[in-house]
Parts: sequence; structure tokens; C-alpha cells
Amino acid sequence: MQVINQGRQISSNPRVLTTLKRICTMNRSFVGPEMTAETAPKGQLIWRGSMVLVTFSGLCAIFVSVVTVAEAWREHAEARWPAVTARVDTCGLDQHEH
Repeated sequence: MQVINQGRQISSNPRVLTTLKRICTMNRSFVGPEMTAETAPKGQLIWRGSMVLVTFSGLCAIFVSVVTVAEAWREHAEARWPAVTARVDTCGLDQHEH
């Protein structure tokens, strides 16, 4: 058996033939159609969508934490106000025309 490369004879030695068979296994017809830059693979879209959701969730968590700390500080400050007793002497409602 002979090994042929671009129309030229290389060797008739079976040992060289098996070595070349292992090296030369790729075939041009095996390569599929080229991928265009217009469409992103499905996995990449899922990854990007997940990253957007994670980022949005993180920002929401930070916002909620800041609001919670501000409310807790306000309630803490109000708790330190002194308690007073008051008596209402009169109560009324006046109507004014504009």
C-alpha cells in the first residue's frame, strides 16, 4: 500500500502509512458553515441575561439595605426624644374662602 500526498508518492512502508493516518484525519468537508457575527450563541445570551439579572438584583439589595439603615437610624433618634404630657383645651375648625 502506498501513501500519496498531493499526487506524489511518499512511502510504501506500512509503519509510515499508519503514522500518516493518525496525523491526517481532518477533512475539509467536516468543517461546518461559518458562524456570522450577527447571531450570538444561545449559551452566550443566557449568560448575559443571567449577569444582567444578578447585577439588577445586587443593586436592588444595596438600595433596600441603605433605606433600611436610614429608617433604623431615624427610629433610633426618635426613641431618644423625651416623652411629654399635654392637655388639649380647645379644638376647632375655621373655614376660609379663597
